[in-house]
Amino acid sequence: MSAISYIPPNRKLFNSRHKLTRRELQNSLVDWSTALDVSLDEDSSLILYGVPVVGSVYTRSSTISSDSGEDLFEPDLRSRLQSNLSLESLIQENKKRISTHHESLELINSKGHNAVSIKMSTKQEIEKLKDRNTHLFGRAQLLQEQWDKVRRCRDPTVLLIEIGKNGLYWFGIPSDLRPAVYRCCLHQLGGSAPVGKLFDAISECCRDKILATQIYHHIRRNFSFITELGDPLTQANAVEARLLSKYPGLHYHLTQILKLNLIDGFVRPFLINSLVYAFSSHAMHGVGMELLDIVVVAVYYRDLSRFMLDEFLFNVLEQTHFKFFNETKHELAQQLENIRFELAHTLEQSRWNHGRLIIDQVST
Repeated sequence: MSAISYIPPNRKLFNSRHKLTRRELQNSLVDWSTALDVSLDEDSSLILYGVPVVGSVYTRSSTISSDSGEDLFEPDLRSRLQSNLSLESLIQENKKRISTHHESLELINSKGHNAVSIKMSTKQEIEKLKDRNTHLFGRAQLLQEQWDKVRRCRDPTVLLIEIGKNGLYWFGIPSDLRPAVYRCCLHQLGGSAPVGKLFDAISECCRDKILATQIYHHIRRNFSFITELGDPLTQANAVEARLLSKYPGLHYHLTQILKLNLIDGFVRPFLINSLVYAFSSHAMHGVGMELLDIVVVAVYYRDLSRFMLDEFLFNVLEQTHFKFFNETKHELAQQLENIRFELAHTLEQSRWNHGRLIIDQVST
């Protein structure tokens, strides 16, 4: 009698989820149109469990679909844990826009000069979006190759050096490497128990209150402006000058019409509410963790205040600055409380600053 072969725990879990009971067979509750025939010679370990396989995650190829808009991105389990989710979001957004443009072309029946011009510009936009998706797809492949090199690094002392090469960590740290990176960046800090909506959002994002507490303590030590409401901002003059330069109309409205203290009345709540939205609203699909990766590495390098004030603040403002011309302070406070923006685009702007060497390697 041959020995029973070893079955990995993840395979046992998959098998248990797809096992059929006698009652289910007797009551015909199974949709056999979704069941797949499995060769016993190829997968003899399933004989031990008598498991009909329904859509095994191990048989799917890891791929990002074509840029035409028909297919969806369907990675296998391992790729899902390692993939760049904000990059997927950008690809899917471009595919939706391509589909919308195609629908617009179908509605244009006229052959006049204006119609021809509109059709041409629409087709050009479609080609730009397809080229953009081709670039993003190439970047995904390149990033996977780069992270595979990091995985072959056996020395944890050089892990941060490896992920810092060419700005690699700015593209999101794969989940299988994230615990090791966080251990390198974070250490135990004392302090009062964290409270407030920023801590709650971080906790919701990483789904680990102990880790969230650790991260929050490091944020409080490195950039207390967003954790302690009474703490001043040492870079206040520089931030106000840049706001005046980039958004003079908004600066005038906030300081002259609403008579606000620009730093305490606008910048502080803007940063806090933007982070809360980024972490809590993007927790389910994982894009928030890509921002948290940047925050964690930034606290290690004592770079958090620079990232928050030079990049995150103005990247989000680029999408939202027109929303804050409210007539009263109360309306402004409500607008700040309910801030919404595209986190994937915010992250992408930082990647073009810090990961340009990686981006430029991708041929289009």
